[in-house]
Amino acid sequence: MSIEKITPIRFAGALVIKNSVFKIREQKDRKYYGICFATSGKMTYYHDGKEYISDRNHVLLLPKGATYTQSCTEEGEFPLIQYLALDGTAPNEFISIEINDVENYLGEFHKLEKLWLIKPPNGHLSALRTIYEIFNRLYKNELAAHRDKNYDIIRPAVRYLEDNFNDPTLNNKILAEKAAVSEVYFRRVFKSQYGTSPKQYIQDLRIRNAENMLRNEYLSITSIAEMSGFSSVYHFSRSFKKATGYTPSEYVKMFGIASQ
Repeated sequence: MSIEKITPIRFAGALVIKNSVFKIREQKDRKYYGICFATSGKMTYYHDGKEYISDRNHVLLLPKGATYTQSCTEEGEFPLIQYLALDGTAPNEFISIEINDVENYLGEFHKLEKLWLIKPPNGHLSALRTIYEIFNRLYKNELAAHRDKNYDIIRPAVRYLEDNFNDPTLNNKILAEKAAVSEVYFRRVFKSQYGTSPKQYIQDLRIRNAENMLRNEYLSITSIAEMSGFSSVYHFSRSFKKATGYTPSEYVKMFGIASQ
């Protein structure tokens, strides 16, 4: 039996849908689950008497088997990820999630788009990992919408972290001082709000930054490691391989500018 048949999610495509303005279009018995983004324009979906928006600030999760209508009120481009899932592992209703910037998700989308096009031998597992990364980040966005008052206390530290994640000396002590709280308290509140430790969050930001640079910049791996906040090329290569399944050199060959 193929391992592809026993994993909970099966990747079924990544494409950009370009829509002109239209009033009503019906979709019957949707074939796949979908994750719908918008880099421009605005779509409205109607299902069970409710309206769901897809635009730059809203990601829409589409359920398999749904029948619904949709309209495009603003012409634009809508990246769509499609997948199949085992029963109970995917939503059976429309879910709208507010995001700050769709650009933060386009790296993962373009990776899936390329995997769908070239279909490498390990493509299914790479796609599976990337889809779960997207879900994890969407989940963190949902958490952000329900942050409690404790978040206001650590907000200065979070802003500092996001502005200075590429500083290799950044640590919990510095961040706790920015929020004027103890390290223990900072770590506890941060994890309750983000579902991960500050250290891992910083690591994730550094890896995403490195991925973006490896895809879009003609820079050496050493330079990218330094600019992403890693103390050495060895640490960078090891961390990058663990997070993405590729060494930096392999990633450039697979997804870099020269391969496009």
